[in-house]
Amino acid sequence: MPKLAIPLCWFFGLMAPVIVSCQSGRDAQSSTLSPLATTELRPVRVVTATPSSSSMDSGGRSTMILPPSNTMAFTGRPDIGGQLALATNEGGVFQIMVIDFATGQRKRLTQSPEPGDAEPFWSPDGRRVAFTAGKLLGGEYRYHIESVDLDFKRQVLVTEGAYNGAPAYSPDGNKLVFHTNRDGDFEVYLANADGSDQVNLSNNPGFNDASAVWSPDGKLILFASDRGDGNFRLYTMKPDGTEQRLLVNLSGYAYDQGRFSPSGNRIAITVRQVAELEIHIALVNADGSNYQQITSGLGQFRDPFWIDEDTLLVSARPSLEANWQIYLLELGQSGILLTPITSGQADHRNPVWIK
Repeated sequence: MPKLAIPLCWFFGLMAPVIVSCQSGRDAQSSTLSPLATTELRPVRVVTATPSSSSMDSGGRSTMILPPSNTMAFTGRPDIGGQLALATNEGGVFQIMVIDFATGQRKRLTQSPEPGDAEPFWSPDGRRVAFTAGKLLGGEYRYHIESVDLDFKRQVLVTEGAYNGAPAYSPDGNKLVFHTNRDGDFEVYLANADGSDQVNLSNNPGFNDASAVWSPDGKLILFASDRGDGNFRLYTMKPDGTEQRLLVNLSGYAYDQGRFSPSGNRIAITVRQVAELEIHIALVNADGSNYQQITSGLGQFRDPFWIDEDTLLVSARPSLEANWQIYLLELGQSGILLTPITSGQADHRNPVWIK
């Protein structure tokens, strides 16, 4: 298989928001998105936040109409509290921003030149954020992993290779997983939290492995891989790279992101029908069973991150021309409540939260 002979836009999504655009399937400039249609998926009805509305399409599937991005400002959720980190290009170049979830107050942690910073991930103690930092070196863009604390002090963690990205701390904060193309294809690597002792975990030559995160108990690592038919699927492995196992494999669909719920019992994943542009969120049990798609219809939904067992953060947009915004997605008995967290004429992506 030719190395990197795949549309990187799918598994990077906007994990590398400054360099990748998707030109797969239909014309990526079209704003007409057809509803996702399959009898294999089981969506639930969606109830969106005022002033948007919800309807059912002709196939009985829920269709989201997202609130206009310039009509709502997030004033905080004291009942949830904590800190939200995200990537935003409000200043023209993607940077890392932190929002106090109780008050809505914002603080920009980085001020980097083009191409900017993205993919933040909190250390378990809430003192630092690891992220993907773009560098222009010798006329070429390179992507390193750095960290920054709330006093704006930065530390370089990983530099080897043209692209190093998507860092994720272990639950105890001692280790870090990330993906890198230093071996010619993308592999999942493990390192100490300071970037030392880097080891290739996935060790899968000729294919791409990426987007790794830990289970809450630290016993498993969830990651995406295009081994097989070239479409990304979700796999798990032990922290030493052994027992790599396919988790979700629905024919005709690709999956490139997953996050364990705080209990570790469920995983929120992104799903895309192959050659289509709609991207949605689904839930599965930790063993891959009980698949349930929870968004559907027009639009794109990515970057799921759990706050508690019934509450997630996602980034979403109703069309390809619209800006990405962060939403609070609350799972209820009557459906899903979507509350806008960000707004304005800028993209907001990669939400990660800590209490």
